[in-house]
Amino acid sequence: MQVDKPTPRKPWLWAIVLVVSIAALMALPNVLSNALPPVHETVEKEELKLGDPSDGEWNIPVSGVVCQEVPLKLIKTYDCGGDEVATSVIETTDNPDLALQRLTRAVANSDLPTETPHQTGNVRVITLDSEQAKNIGKYGLSEGQQITGASLTRKDQTIVAIVTGSPQMGHQIVQTLEKASAQ
Repeated sequence: MQVDKPTPRKPWLWAIVLVVSIAALMALPNVLSNALPPVHETVEKEELKLGDPSDGEWNIPVSGVVCQEVPLKLIKTYDCGGDEVATSVIETTDNPDLALQRLTRAVANSDLPTETPHQTGNVRVITLDSEQAKNIGKYGLSEGQQITGASLTRKDQTIVAIVTGSPQMGHQIVQTLEKASAQ
């Protein structure tokens, strides 16, 4: 006696289920993306403060400049409308010029600048135009952009701010530190 093998019922049905499942998995990221608010709307903007306001440390507000924090940076960094401002409070060192050069190197992810910072009172400033930035290995600055590093020392602490972007923002940061130094 011969036994008939069972034949699968409607094999095309399994193919349809497989295709629909794959399509649903591929559409899932778009559905989730549309259901969540855009990232740029969830990040709060705040007034720029040089130093480290989160620890209650010494900080200096920069009037009229509103920024959003850039996550996952080595030094607290803010995006201020295309200009990046990295800022920190460090202990005062024996060689503040070298400290400013080293922090500029860290923020720019480049070689140590050879330019010597100039000093006005307790404020030190180092400025690198786009060509000087290329010389230390920092590429990607547009024509007219620069790196401005500035520091203000008081007692045993130094506020450092490194601006990557427009000369106007760098100048505003330097003016803010000079004004704070005079107080």
